[in-house]
Amino acid sequence: MARASVLIPLSWLGLIAVADQLSKWAALTHLKGSLSIWGDWVRLTLVRNPGAAFGVLPDYGDALLWLTGIVFLGLVGAIFRLSRRPREPGTSRLLFGLATVAGGALGNGIDRFRYGAVVDFLDLGLSPTLRWPMFNLADASIVLGTVLLLWHLLRPGPGSGGEGKRNVA
Repeated sequence: MARASVLIPLSWLGLIAVADQLSKWAALTHLKGSLSIWGDWVRLTLVRNPGAAFGVLPDYGDALLWLTGIVFLGLVGAIFRLSRRPREPGTSRLLFGLATVAGGALGNGIDRFRYGAVVDFLDLGLSPTLRWPMFNLADASIVLGTVLLLWHLLRPGPGSGGEGKRNVA
């Protein structure tokens, strides 16, 4: 079997990190206050989150910087390791999921290093008081990548991490 190329997932990882950083640069440069895009449903509101997801652990910024770095390096290591093995069914999906999470981790890690906090600006909700916690493209990538990894692990079949072929009686 052919080996998976490491260049494709690493390129995807880099593309996500660059898109995330460009979107944050635009928010930091041009966004003053809150801008309504689609009523109360979609707004752009600039905030800096010193904590983890949804603002939890706001006093652990340095620890979160280290944790982000360790997770990123682990994900990149997994990408390299998988790329060296013979290609099996589901390898591309797994590499894409790992690279998507790693790209988001890199984008948020750059923020933690540069600003001591993550720049968030996407503000979704149903009303002025019923809002989802603010997030950014890196956060969305981490969630998407996690969904892809879970799909890979829970999907039955060879190479998926599931139980393998189903017995048909």
